[in-house]
Amino acid sequence: MNGEYAVAPGGAGFLGMVGTAFWLFFIGIYLVFTWLLYRIACNAGQRKDAWWAFIPILNLFLICKTAQKPMWWVLLCLIPLVNIVILAVMFWKISENCGQHGFWGIAMLVPFINIVALLVLAFSTPKYPAQPEPSTKRPRQPVGV
Repeated sequence: MNGEYAVAPGGAGFLGMVGTAFWLFFIGIYLVFTWLLYRIACNAGQRKDAWWAFIPILNLFLICKTAQKPMWWVLLCLIPLVNIVILAVMFWKISENCGQHGFWGIAMLVPFINIVALLVLAFSTPKYPAQPEPSTKRPRQPVGV
């Protein structure tokens, strides 16, 4: 045994599969959370910019816009510990904009409960219902007038 280590056959393949599964799991979680944020933005009246939810960092701007807070609050989201309070305040306002109680904004701070809070906000009845598209047809003229 002159300093060499024996490697079990297929050991590197197993680690590769574990690493791939790890990344696929977290990409899946990211996609679910961003899709829920997209739905929440649509419910809160931000349908035009809701696609921002799928882009990292830009989704923080969407959260600010949906919460009707100034865009410089994104900088506060980048400060450790301050970001917890700021996100709680923003999600409180988002909850109210979605027609729910602000409690769901505070619930975003609790692990695993935040998933339920996101689902409630994403599938709640929107406070700002979608406006119908303006018709390009001319109104009909009454006959005999």
